[in-house]
Amino acid sequence: MMYFVFSPFALSGLLFAVVCLPLISSGAVPLRASPLILAWNASPDPTVAGYAIYFGPANQPATNRMDTGKTQRATFTNLQAGLSYNFYAVSYGPTGIESLPSNAILISPPVLSRAQLTRQSNKWQVALRAAPGTVCRVEYADAPVGATWRTLTNVTANSLGEVVALDSTTNKVVARYYRAALVSVPPVATRLRLATQSNGTMRIALSGSPGTTWRVQRASTPAAAQWTTLGSVTNNEVGEATLTDTTAAQVATRFYRAVTP
Repeated sequence: MMYFVFSPFALSGLLFAVVCLPLISSGAVPLRASPLILAWNASPDPTVAGYAIYFGPANQPATNRMDTGKTQRATFTNLQAGLSYNFYAVSYGPTGIESLPSNAILISPPVLSRAQLTRQSNKWQVALRAAPGTVCRVEYADAPVGATWRTLTNVTANSLGEVVALDSTTNKVVARYYRAALVSVPPVATRLRLATQSNGTMRIALSGSPGTTWRVQRASTPAAAQWTTLGSVTNNEVGEATLTDTTAAQVATRFYRAVTP
């Protein structure tokens, strides 16, 4: 039997503390969650060829599948904060036949992960996770309540969702507290416009925030468990991008979607 281990950052440090305060808008726009990392123990079966994770919203069947090969670790970067998701793992043999599922776990991924403090010579490193492209403001104060919070720096989460800030002003400080808040968030959706060309290809146009990179995918049904990636595009300075599907004429029906990497 395989068992999951949820692996958030652990809080560390002595007289220093971290408080993460994501500023979540009450509007209708959903927020992407910080990258979620799952790990599991190996199957005792020596014929196992790989593993896969099934997942989906708590009120729906877990039909999404991520094949991790022989890696016993998976990172999810496109989940929505505020929703609960079910996850379970299976192993599969050389012929692709899957095992019985592992124990299922229910997780509600946060907008910002817990943070980790690490001492580096004469400075402290504050590390946390947020959705790739998210801008976070890291602040510090001398007391957790009633203090004046000062901005240490603004940091944009990299492609892995990592947010790292360094504080080199801690000399002769008895205690210091840190917190992080969202400054801006990347879009969670884009609008697609499809146009069949005279040569049978399909032109896919995307609208979104300038500089946003999207992975355009196709499938034979809108509820497909697996989508094939056509390619990646980045919105230009006016928020537009295009991609062409040169194999569209080979099938009667095809569905498209765009997701952030």
